Amino acid sequence: MDIHSASPDVLGPLPYHGMPAYPYAPPAAYPMTPARAAYLERYNTRVVRAPMARLDAAIAREPRP
Repeated sequence: MDIHSASPDVLGPLPYHGMPAYPYAPPAAYPMTPARAAYLERYNTRVVRAPMARLDAAIAREPRP
């Protein structure tokens, strides 16, 4: 997680070979191959119970001096 990012709890969209454009919009999506499914099952094991608020929304709520 990069707290200095505009959306620190999200990584994406990921580029892939053969994508139509970047960033891509639905219905284009990163292909779910058996190798990618195995990778996600093995390494992406963190459970996020609630998404973090966007930093730009939090900054907008801060009082300005």
